[in-house]
Amino acid sequence: MGLGVMGWPIAANLASAGKLSYVANRTQSKAREFATTFKVEALEMRELAAESDVVITMLSDDSAVRDFVRSVLAYLKGKILVDMSTISPSLSIQLAEEVRGLEELCTMLLS
Repeated sequence: MGLGVMGWPIAANLASAGKLSYVANRTQSKAREFATTFKVEALEMRELAAESDVVITMLSDDSAVRDFVRSVLAYLKGKILVDMSTISPSLSIQLAEEVRGLEELCTMLLS
């Protein structure tokens, strides 16, 4: 999730290694462009969370990460969420506590 300046090259490396099946981006045209280029499937954010075993985020700021995580929590049971965004330590702690508060809904690895 997130195909910006850092997300695109990271996703490209994963796709080239055959380790990426789906991508999502707030701007759907960017996700479709990536999907066409790297032969993966472009999904909506919730679909990506539902279909993936591991969800990696590379988003722009605290607000984007908070909004994404809260919008997909119901789809993350038993999955791994890796946030590689540049966000505040306090948000990382807050989101980890929210996830833990949902009876181990998912495992969250925060940078």
